[in-house]
Order: sequence, then structure tokens, then C-alpha cells
Amino acid sequence: MRWMLICCAICAMALMSRPRLTEACSKIHVDMFTEFDGAQRVLVASVTSAPEDKSKLAVIALESPLKGARPGKATVEIVQNVICGPVFGARQRFIGFFNQELLFRELVAWSGEAASALERWGHARTPQARLALLSELANSKDRAVAMDASDRLAIERRRLKQAERRG
Repeated sequence: MRWMLICCAICAMALMSRPRLTEACSKIHVDMFTEFDGAQRVLVASVTSAPEDKSKLAVIALESPLKGARPGKATVEIVQNVICGPVFGARQRFIGFFNQELLFRELVAWSGEAASALERWGHARTPQARLALLSELANSKDRAVAMDASDRLAIERRRLKQAERRG
């Protein structure tokens, strides 16, 4: 009887310790402002074709640039990844972060506030201008903008303190 309890306990621990699907895809959240800085092109885009079969490519219409030149082509194809996202819905609109060759890096859901925040971020060149903008955006009504601005504001403040200590 005691051996059965020990075996049950070992089996329960083994089942609880195995990786879950969501853990396999977990990654550190990177705020939209950091994504903007790391991307060569930032474009408002929308899904024109999202096949039911998620192993097929989604077709993305490239709309207006927020950073970088307007691309020479109007659409790109992007792999949909059922396990780790993104999975696109028809006519979904988003802000996409791309490299120079239009290879997809990341996306954030489209909102007028997010697009405006990123456009303003691109024009804020000095640390003081960026701090002022982030302080304002941390109070945004758009939850994603407010959270990302708060995260980036903390990073920028740490950088300034480190620079002051060194300098």
C-alpha cells in the first residue's frame, strides 16, 4: 500500500513538472518602443488573407510607414505559428516591426493611440524629449500604450542614473 502511494506521488510530480505548451512559447515582453528602435521598418498593416490551415502563409497588406521608407511592394507573406503566435484573422489590423528586407519581427495590435505614440517616439531624439513623452504616454487611455510607456520609462530613468554616476 505504501509503495502505491509513493508511485502515485512520483507520477503526480512527473506530470506537474513537464513543460506545458504555453511555457514552450514564453518569452520576455519587449515594449513597443524598444521594438520600434530595433526595427528598420515599422508599418501599419492588415491581413488580406488568413487561411484556415495555419500551416499556410497569411498575406499582409502593407499600408503606411511609421519608420523607414514605404516598401516597393504592397504585400508580404508571413508564416502563421499556431504554437507561438502570431495567428492572423481576416482583416486584422496591426503595427508590424520588420527588418529592411521586410522579414517580420513582431507586431502590436493596431490602435490610433499606439500608432500616434510610435510616430511621436520616432521624432523624440533626445533623452529629455523621450522621458517627457513616456511620462505623458504612461497615462494613456490605451492600456497597451500606457503599460509599455511605463516599462520603457523605468528603463530610461535607470539609464540616466547610470550615466550620471559614470559621468
